[in-house]
Amino acid sequence: MKIGVIHLLNNVLDKYWEELCYGCQINHPSQKHHECVTEIPWYFYEGHFDQLMKRLWTDHFIPAISAFKRGVWY
Repeated sequence: MKIGVIHLLNNVLDKYWEELCYGCQINHPSQKHHECVTEIPWYFYEGHFDQLMKRLWTDHFIPAISAFKRGVWY
């Protein structure tokens, strides 16, 4: 069950990190201008915890965890 939650949290975190990336917002062609290709800093979670939990804790969260626990993927 923990692995399922970690998997979903990683997906939410990656998408949120890309949304905050200025290079992605302006579609910059150089990777040097994309924060999303760097490692997420350790302090990021503290400042963005509420936003991440809002994105993670949706109507699909419990069914996704249940499906993962049963080994069923759609």
